[in-house]
Parts: sequence; structure tokens; C-alpha cells
Amino acid sequence: MSLLLGVALAGPVGAVAKADHHGPPPPVTAAELQLSAQASLRARDACQAEMHEDAEPFVNCMERLLAQTRPRTRSQRFEALGLGYFAWLASAVASKNAMPHADEASERYVLRFRPWQKSLGVSDEQLCQTIEGDCVTRNARMRVVEQEALLHHRATPDRSHTNASSRTGH
Repeated sequence: MSLLLGVALAGPVGAVAKADHHGPPPPVTAAELQLSAQASLRARDACQAEMHEDAEPFVNCMERLLAQTRPRTRSQRFEALGLGYFAWLASAVASKNAMPHADEASERYVLRFRPWQKSLGVSDEQLCQTIEGDCVTRNARMRVVEQEALLHHRATPDRSHTNASSRTGH
């Protein structure tokens, strides 16, 4: 059975998080967050149906979408952020339902989108608002998954750079 996530566009944005070793990025606009929200919808439409008995087909679909999005410009980075964030959220939901390979996918995508998020100066609250839901719980879960992923990544550094099917031999 497919897990369906309700995705809706958010309203006004909150404060800007300052991040990046090159100085703070420019303020985040509602239009830029809209790019992330639209990319999340595109990912949902393209890949969510692949998430039914195992997360691997979903991961393969998301990897194809991410490969098509070259985050060279600021707008493209907001699109990539939306794709990565959706991939993390869908994987995290599947993980709660004990779907095979969803834990690995959740960790993979949190490590993927967090650097984009930081470089763009998008706060957790702003990002969460691009997909409808309980932001307090979701953001807490995101921080837990990120810490677990960082611990696992340090133990096996090449883990986030391999695709799901290569880890399982499929």
C-alpha cells in the first residue's frame, strides 16, 4: 500500500537563519520557498507511488530527479532543496512504518538537503512550511535523524554516496 503525503504550499515565511562560512546568504523570499514547495510536489507526483513495499524504488526515482536538477544557481538550489526535503520526509514516514530500506533513505536524504538548506539560509521552520504538517514534531525528528546519519556516516564514510540498490546487491 502506498504511503501518501499531503503536500500543500505554505503561507508567509519567518525569520532567516544565518549560515555559511562566506557570510550570511541573502534573505529568503516567499518566491524562493515556493520553488522548494513546487519541487516537493513534483517529487511527490513522480516518485511517491514507488514507495509501497520497499523504499529502494522510491530512492531510485528520487535519484533520477535529483540528477536532473543541477543546483548551480540559487533558484536551482531551492528546487534541489525541495526535492531533497521531500525525499527525506517521505522516507522518514516510511521508516516509522518499518518499510525496508527507509531508515537508510531517511539518513541519506537528510545529509543531502541539510547543506543546501544551510547555504541558502533557510530555517527549519521555513523549510517545514513548504510541506503541510506538524513542524514541531517533524523538525525534532529531522534533528534526530540527522544526528543518527552523521554518526553512521562517520562510521562508514562512503555510505551516503552509494545508491540503495548497490548496497543490497540489486
